[in-house]
Amino acid sequence: FHNFFTFKGSTPLGTSAGTGEAIHLVDSVIYADQIPKPEYFELFDKVSDGSYRFKKEVTSNQITNLKNAEMSELYRRSRRYGGKGCLQVVDHVNTIFSKAFIGKTVTELSSLAEIDRLLLSLELELSKKRGQLNSEATEKHLIEIIQRKGNLGMNAILSQSLSLARLISTIKGKDLFEVLKEQMNQTMSKLIMQNDSIQILQKIKEKLISKNKDHSNIDNALNKIKSSNQKKELWKVLTEELSFENLSAGLKILDENKKQGIPIYEILREQLPVYQID
Repeated sequence: FHNFFTFKGSTPLGTSAGTGEAIHLVDSVIYADQIPKPEYFELFDKVSDGSYRFKKEVTSNQITNLKNAEMSELYRRSRRYGGKGCLQVVDHVNTIFSKAFIGKTVTELSSLAEIDRLLLSLELELSKKRGQLNSEATEKHLIEIIQRKGNLGMNAILSQSLSLARLISTIKGKDLFEVLKEQMNQTMSKLIMQNDSIQILQKIKEKLISKNKDHSNIDNALNKIKSSNQKKELWKVLTEELSFENLSAGLKILDENKKQGIPIYEILREQLPVYQID
């Protein structure tokens, strides 16, 4: 049973270069609350994001002479694999994540979005504890913090998300890609229904006609939408009638015709609200 119900998630090490990219947390990155005594801060350089790095001139003998176990462990980790070890991330999985998920039933973890909402809320919680946010922080700033995932680490959050997604997929008797595809279909369907759905469907139909492809499913969807008085659940019509390729084409049309200056991910976020902003 242990082997059957063990699910893994892993995240290869990558370099986060852009300002909007998620951060792959490594052990050379140290935050103020990890430094055990105020007088030890002189051994570190503070970087622009508020985290710290050991100064290059600090030696192992200096650390040993402090006779402080926490500092010795911080230094040891910061030197493993050239500072690119991930023991800090392992700690987050074994402490913060385990506390959040152990004891939950499978039915409580039935939604991929709910899992990610919880994981990202833990990132936000730690960022608040570390004083990265104040009471006047805007929603945009909150989302930027969560997107970066610099406190818990993108490698911790994504790996945990993948492992739990595989659990959900197995319980449903499906492959992971099938569950992800269902979520993507639902999200795209809701988005199209919120943005000139008739016009978007007509354009999808025109593209299919230009390629001599069958468009009967588009006609079916158009007829059902035009004849229905139920506005709230009409997105289900699209998930039933349209293929993943159709919906992707609709998303592309929406992206091409959206208001200038609004990234498509911001529009998608409205239909897949994984950021829990309180």
